[in-house]
Amino acid sequence: MGELPELAVVRETDDVLARSLSTQIKTLGVKTVSISKDYCPAIFTEGALRDAPAVGILIVGIRDAILGPAQIAECRQQLPDWLIIVIDHIADEYSSADALTAGADDVLRMPHPPREFAARLSLRMRQAGMMDGGTPPETPLFSQAQFTPVESQILRILNANKGEIVTRNQLSQQLDQSDWLYGDRKFDVHITKIRKKLHATFGERYLVQTIRSKGYLMQSPDGSDAS
Repeated sequence: MGELPELAVVRETDDVLARSLSTQIKTLGVKTVSISKDYCPAIFTEGALRDAPAVGILIVGIRDAILGPAQIAECRQQLPDWLIIVIDHIADEYSSADALTAGADDVLRMPHPPREFAARLSLRMRQAGMMDGGTPPETPLFSQAQFTPVESQILRILNANKGEIVTRNQLSQQLDQSDWLYGDRKFDVHITKIRKKLHATFGERYLVQTIRSKGYLMQSPDGSDAS
């Protein structure tokens, strides 16, 4: 049986991209920390990351053809058993090969669709023995109520980011691989249906709030976890 790593670290200076990557990793059930640091190994000497686990996931964005591979090589030296995936903002004819040579397990060139990152991450995690193959089993939250496939996807994302606002754009990028268009109310419709089904099955155990002009927030007043 594959065992999920305790921690994933996203080191990406683009805040919007970092949030998108973090959201997708959390959906898999892995605790995720996002940090904007140019010097990769330094993040593991600070605060909560000082005692980093032996196995984890590191997502690194690189923008410099010389410093990027050097940072990856240092990360690999300090984190020999971590899964390292590089987000390549350079995207020239050498950058991906240089990142792999330096120690990356995989490289995604920018721009790339969010679904490609999710697919590659799942593949590399299975290859590293961090998760089992096949479709993840449904949690009690999904199996006890009759959600449609789209509703289940939305609910899985909200549950993975419980206590945090998930924007409509984040949902659109993960479900449709495109940015959300202002005025499109399809997610509002899905959320309304999800709320009704949650209430019918669980009462007030799970709440999904609409945060005006921002997105949606899932909470459990009693501290219950759907995972």
